[in-house]
Amino acid sequence: MRKIIYTRADGGVSVIHPAIDVGMTEDEALERAKKDIPSDAIGAMVVDASVIPSDRSKRYAWRLKDGAIVVDATVPEPPAIA
Repeated sequence: MRKIIYTRADGGVSVIHPAIDVGMTEDEALERAKKDIPSDAIGAMVVDASVIPSDRSKRYAWRLKDGAIVVDATVPEPPAIA
């Protein structure tokens, strides 16, 4: 399944997971999901789900680079929520 990824205005990465309704093709679901991309999104692209890291523990540090999601080690860990 393909996903839509883009950089948000704050530099983080967002992922849109298109929902395929009964009788709908993946391409149709992607086209419908493109309407959910915010106007301030940077570099929105359709990618294979394999590009998205399975380890979400450092999602706060995800960045887009050359069509892939990488973890930017220079991004400080956010404060713990009490």
